[in-house]
Amino acid sequence: MGFGISGSENSSQMIGSDVATGFIQNGKGFAYDLNIDAKAICTTILDAKHGVCQDAVLSRSDSLQLLEHKRVNSVTGIKYRRQLTVSEPNDKEFRTSAPISIIYAIGKLFPNGQLGFHRIWNKVLKKLDFVRSPPVMECLDFVVRSREKVYVHHLLYLSFTKE
Repeated sequence: MGFGISGSENSSQMIGSDVATGFIQNGKGFAYDLNIDAKAICTTILDAKHGVCQDAVLSRSDSLQLLEHKRVNSVTGIKYRRQLTVSEPNDKEFRTSAPISIIYAIGKLFPNGQLGFHRIWNKVLKKLDFVRSPPVMECLDFVVRSREKVYVHHLLYLSFTKE
């Protein structure tokens, strides 16, 4: 799963984003800082890395620190910390003066540890305000469910007789 700052102020955009990704594999937790400049796995093109690449691969450092990981009743939790200010050339700043556009995604890992395509992601613009004065609780459900009425159809039993 991943969470981070969108590549655009006005839309949910993967390209140009700065994302933290976390997962649990064989009981061990992992968290990585990613820089995303293409919708592809991290690949070397003309001696430069492009795609969904770990900052550690691009700049030889990772500004995330894994604090906790757990899986309870099929829910995975990854807790990490990162500075709000920019500490590496590929990082985006978590502004505290105005809301920022964020992205999130949930997907699978390839056996080699590379991130695969995500099956859940925010398709509409989401903004978070990290510092509000006074504090306000305006949290939304993580997944928006349809409010359409479900119609129940009664079963019709057919029987045939031989003549």
